Amino acid sequence: MTRYLVDTNVVSATAPTTAVRRPELIEWMDTHSPDLFQSAITIAEIADGIARARREGAQRKASHLSAWLKTLLHLYGDRVLSFDNLTAEIAGSLADLARGRGHSPRALPISQLLQLPVSIPSQSSRAMSAISHPWMSP
Repeated sequence: MTRYLVDTNVVSATAPTTAVRRPELIEWMDTHSPDLFQSAITIAEIADGIARARREGAQRKASHLSAWLKTLLHLYGDRVLSFDNLTAEIAGSLADLARGRGHSPRALPISQLLQLPVSIPSQSSRAMSAISHPWMSP
């Protein structure tokens, strides 16, 4: 069984504020739902977007995103991976590896997958090429 650490750009495609719906992605996520994991970092990025929407006066958008985040947290439950000390150390090493290869050091959620045998569904081939780990575009 393959397990997947879902990248923020993939889960964000299911947000209620997404302009372009991707039914094939949503179908893929529904099919693989029990095998999908979220990073606590992804949750933080979504919460950051909600706070930004509120600060900019987009209350309706913030409300829709807040409800969506609550749904995500309910659906993923114990499949939201925490960011602990070991993960922080791995993230630091991966950030430097990415930087050394000329990429942005976007290694935080990726470090969590090293603690699980998972693949990464992502829509960012550039970011994923910076590490040596299996990934796929759903």
